Amino acid sequence: MVKWKSNKRVSFIGNVRYLGSVLIVMQGILLALFAIFMLNRSYNNQWNKYLKTDYALNIYIQNVPEDYKHNIKEVLYNDELKRNLFIARKDVALNDKAIFSGYTFGVYGDVEKNQVSLDFYGRNIINKDMLKKLLLSEEDKSTLGIDKGSVYSLGEIPSFRFGEKTVFKKLDRLIEESGTINGHYIVLGLKDSDKNAFIQRLALACNVPSDNLMKQNKGSTVDDSFQKDIMLVFIFAQVILNVVYFMIITIKNINKSGKLALLGWSRTAYCAETLGIFIRCAISNIPIQIVIGILLSGWGKITGLFVGYFVLFACINFILVALEVGISAIIQLSISPLNAIKGRIPKNILYIFGILAYMGVSAGIMFCGIYVDAPVKTISENARLSEMWSCVSEFQILKNISVGNDQSSISGNSKQLDQSLYDWYKGMCEDDGVYIIKTTYYDNKILNVWKEKRVYKDIPESPFWYFAYSPNYIKYMNLNVNSKILNEAKLGTRVYLIPKSYSDYEKAKLKRWFTESSTKGIQEGDIDTVFNKKRNVKFVEYTPKDSLFTWNTKSIYENTCSNPVIYICTPENMIYFESESIKANAFDGYIKFRNRTVAEKYLDKKILKKYKLDDNNIEFANIGKYIDGMQKNLIATIAWFGVVFLILMVILLGILIALATVFRIANQEKINVKKFLGYGFGNLYNIPIIMLSSVIFIELSIMLIVGSKFGFLLMIILAIIHILIFSRYMTKCEIKNILMAFKGE
Repeated sequence: MVKWKSNKRVSFIGNVRYLGSVLIVMQGILLALFAIFMLNRSYNNQWNKYLKTDYALNIYIQNVPEDYKHNIKEVLYNDELKRNLFIARKDVALNDKAIFSGYTFGVYGDVEKNQVSLDFYGRNIINKDMLKKLLLSEEDKSTLGIDKGSVYSLGEIPSFRFGEKTVFKKLDRLIEESGTINGHYIVLGLKDSDKNAFIQRLALACNVPSDNLMKQNKGSTVDDSFQKDIMLVFIFAQVILNVVYFMIITIKNINKSGKLALLGWSRTAYCAETLGIFIRCAISNIPIQIVIGILLSGWGKITGLFVGYFVLFACINFILVALEVGISAIIQLSISPLNAIKGRIPKNILYIFGILAYMGVSAGIMFCGIYVDAPVKTISENARLSEMWSCVSEFQILKNISVGNDQSSISGNSKQLDQSLYDWYKGMCEDDGVYIIKTTYYDNKILNVWKEKRVYKDIPESPFWYFAYSPNYIKYMNLNVNSKILNEAKLGTRVYLIPKSYSDYEKAKLKRWFTESSTKGIQEGDIDTVFNKKRNVKFVEYTPKDSLFTWNTKSIYENTCSNPVIYICTPENMIYFESESIKANAFDGYIKFRNRTVAEKYLDKKILKKYKLDDNNIEFANIGKYIDGMQKNLIATIAWFGVVFLILMVILLGILIALATVFRIANQEKINVKKFLGYGFGNLYNIPIIMLSSVIFIELSIMLIVGSKFGFLLMIILAIIHILIFSRYMTKCEIKNILMAFKGE
């Protein structure tokens, strides 16, 4: 008897059951990966909140010159000795592409009298003994966790495979390696009554108001929502695929269930025989998924709680499989033996599930269309840009600059990279072919925001173009500017050239605004320039001979301008806005070389090493090739979304054909009679035609509302394909079906 049932299983489903098992395992692996992702996110959140307790004091030392480093360390270390404090500095670690890669802690002080431990899922990650071992180590390079190598590591800080890493160092070592005293400090051990006095002493050492130490002006956030959304989309697609697969098996074997009913099989027994195998597969997959999840995680400190997390997601996979199979089981159980023999199916239930699936996949396709609209538009803009910028296509712009050893600079704690780039430019600013070129259009939108928020006392009345030109670019453009004025700019005076065509009122407003904006916000920690000390501003009226190229990237603005305000930009008259923006890349960059030969001269490794830039992989590219590279990247992005679109389109067409099949099977007798009587296509299939037309209309309306041109075109193409395939599929073998039906009668 057992052998007979085993043979029947094979005859009912056949080898296709193995595909179902593969789909269940795939869904389990996706859920295991999602579990690892969520664990890694939770782990990083724990490190982000490490030491942040109600009794901890958070100090933010920002934009403080390194000249005060000794005074600051003296306050921190002396207070630690007197009060047994524990001091930690938390830095955000970045990889070479400036992407978040974990946290680096610098520690100092008393670990015995302060709570410094961290637990995660039932296992201790960091404790007093580990920190004491680090602090008492005679080797300054000692770490907890692996930094650049395991040679100096005194203990393990676990991390997830492909996840971010956390490293502990001595505070002095972190300050030395980062090149800055600035950062986020956490102080433990201070009584509430002592906190204010401590802040006052530290503020005096930093030469800043005490309030500045209590508020965070700079920082970074970790946004991993895109990765999470991608994983959820894959899981959703897998669920839809599984549901469709189980429904196909059910519908395909309806006739068999009716025939077996005549042999005494109940609907429940038949359902258990055909679909129960997948439930059993899901149960047997639970331990497999747990093991796969743990192995993929790369986590070394396994606990019962940690394993329980993967058990939870394995159970979620089982529940999902049960629901997926349950949909098909409901359909199977709702069919009477007589209807099963005749091939009649519960059309209403199938319609509901089919329409819901159709709507879900359609939403995914619409999302693809809306998302791709932006890169398609950018490709068009870049083509226009390439033509418009053909006159400067050989100019070199900054394409890329890596983090290198300047993580503190990228995260905002240090200005070492800004200082190095400033010194690099200062060393070549007088040379032919090395230019500062930066243009900005201040439109009504910007001016109105300034007025509403009262950013400045005096704000220009009308929109205007603002050009920042270096003296040698002014000479290159043959602008008639007195050499005496250029020399004043080189000596540190901020010189603005204002067109004579402006009215006296406009000139007065501009002069007051330029004076205020150029002197506002200067701090002691800014890069040292003559202007930052003397703050001399000069205005000179000029008459442009020719229209000037705007270096504009937006189609809404003109390509040339006859009356820009020109700021003569030199190293000595820069403020933080310019000196800290030299690292800006692409079209927003300040430094531009006239051609590749000039660029290669100043990108020589010896020159870069002189200014501590040899680790930053500075890369310039001519404008023409840069635009071509952007086009290739955008086309690659569109291609990836095109693959997703094709997959979704195939799934959607499959659902459409499934719905059409359900309609034809459920209404075959009516269709045969109407077709025999001469009814046309529209009368035969008016219900599905109306539904399909309604969906197409809704999709096109949504695309019009959101303003997606590419999405609208995409939905039109998809609608045409749907209509052609639907009409072709429904009319296929109509005469043959009629003859077979009447022959059967």
